[in-house]
Amino acid sequence: MGTCGGVAAVVLLLSRLSDHSCALLSSAMETPFLTVRRQAERSAAVTSHVSTQILAVLRSRLHTSLYRSCGHPLGRDPVYKMSSEITKLNIITYLVPDVKVEAFQVFTEYLEDVANVRCNLIYETRWQYPTSKRDLFDLGDVDMGFISAPGFLELLERPNSIELCPVAPVYTHPHGRGRPVIFSDVVVRNELGDDYNEFERLKGHKFTYSHPESTTGYSIMLSELKNHNTDSSFFADTIQSGSHLNSLHLLLTKRADVATIDSRFLTDFFSQHPHYKKELKVMTTLGPMPVSPLVFRKTLPSDVKKTITKALLEMPQNPTWNQKLQNLHIENMISIDSTFFDMERLLQEKVKNIPLVPTYY
Repeated sequence: MGTCGGVAAVVLLLSRLSDHSCALLSSAMETPFLTVRRQAERSAAVTSHVSTQILAVLRSRLHTSLYRSCGHPLGRDPVYKMSSEITKLNIITYLVPDVKVEAFQVFTEYLEDVANVRCNLIYETRWQYPTSKRDLFDLGDVDMGFISAPGFLELLERPNSIELCPVAPVYTHPHGRGRPVIFSDVVVRNELGDDYNEFERLKGHKFTYSHPESTTGYSIMLSELKNHNTDSSFFADTIQSGSHLNSLHLLLTKRADVATIDSRFLTDFFSQHPHYKKELKVMTTLGPMPVSPLVFRKTLPSDVKKTITKALLEMPQNPTWNQKLQNLHIENMISIDSTFFDMERLLQEKVKNIPLVPTYY
């Protein structure tokens, strides 16, 4: 992928950034380097986290170009050979920036390495899954994709062009118990005090979430409200932030009091910005929820789908790639089928009649 592809990826990522981040990045194109550096030094670490994700995209583009131009791994015997004449795989993710881009880069580079096939990674941040008006699977433009669990269930309810790749990652989590599940942390500011350890203490506060299609940011909180025999009137105000990162920014700037954040994202955020552990705390953890599914284009040759499935299942057995999985807090890859997402279906059924409309106190 050339320069245009890299720029396009950055533009897509920018569509979900905060206004402050966009202003900083835009100014970088027009001001001298030293001025930009001073601006960056004065900016919040939240913006730094976003910039890290963008740099990862650019680094991936450069790495991929060098990787291919040097002839490695293309041109050598594959570990997993496909009988169909497949020369490239286009892989799309709808989950950036709420799931860090490195996760998808690792899977893309792994398949390119072991299957000896060119792999292109595409970032789409405007939607969580292919819409009826823009279905790249139906057009044949993409072969595989990481989509949201609610989106997967919605696609199953109408004519579609996808099928589940029956493999899922197992993330390391104290409550995971070897299952391919994820969790959401209810995060508040430490300054609220130690007595903010009970859910009822959040009544009348301002709640922020990433977007309505997010299970970890939105649906799971609606479920928790129902568990406490209440609804959206529990909160004084609700704010759609656009991403988990923006939700944390609203907490840190005191424009919101509580947020539900994907545990994987929060772990990475605290790893990069440990000083924020003094300002934020996890009040409780909600879940489990199923991981986001990986899907195939339905018309992809069956032997290709079988080979990729086998390769992904055996990924932890490769010492080099297993280490990269460990770096992503992934401890295993296991087989699943579509019934695994019944827990997501039950969750969505539970909350479908609970609109998140604020009540002003």
